[in-house]
Amino acid sequence: MKIERNLKVLPWLVLAAGALGFALYLWLMGTENDKGFINKFHISAILLLILTGIVVVGLLYVAYRLTQVKQSDVHFPASYWSALGAWLAAVGVGVTSVLEVFQATDFLQLMACLCGVAAALALLFVGNCRRVGKKSNVLAYAVICGYFMLHLICMYRHWGARPQLYDYCFQLLAVVCAMLATYHRANFDVDCGKRGPYIYFSLLTLFFCVICLGDGPLYKGIGLWTLMELYSVALVFVNVQEATDEAG
Repeated sequence: MKIERNLKVLPWLVLAAGALGFALYLWLMGTENDKGFINKFHISAILLLILTGIVVVGLLYVAYRLTQVKQSDVHFPASYWSALGAWLAAVGVGVTSVLEVFQATDFLQLMACLCGVAAALALLFVGNCRRVGKKSNVLAYAVICGYFMLHLICMYRHWGARPQLYDYCFQLLAVVCAMLATYHRANFDVDCGKRGPYIYFSLLTLFFCVICLGDGPLYKGIGLWTLMELYSVALVFVNVQEATDEAG
């Protein structure tokens, strides 16, 4: 099907949309006044909302089309690009966790930092598995998802004190989508993965991480991991569909 073959292009289109969103976000942050409030009726805010809506709805359509395609057993062959992406994500998560140790003020924050170190190690393991083309242990993905959850809980206490939703909504969405994408990616290693939800949340993760590029190494690492894994996985899905078409 045509939608399958276009998967190779989608990550780059979403990357371009994210870059546009990043520019609009910087423009919007430039409207902040002395009291720390941004102009929510500024043209950049309106354009950013429209762009986000188009991406979310458009990718939802892509995910729906993928659910209409006959599911096949998908094996993820060795990919140095995917491995490099996972290792870069490990650096981003590890650096973020180490830096946050010095800012920890309670036990929950300290646990999130320790879980972040464990998640970085899990990403190194996942990267090695992708390098040699073997399935990862689902527990590795569970540790990564656990870190995202703890990170959200800790950060939301800071985010909630900010006066406007625009100050943190894209960071929040980036981590939530990354957690959901990681969960759906883990399902493939126990032979119950679904392409539609995985591609949808992965592409959204990429979009929101690009918008948050200026907010720390975590989003840079996750964004690079998602981009490299998406492109590698898209090639696999396209090859599987072409083989199915030829067999049919």
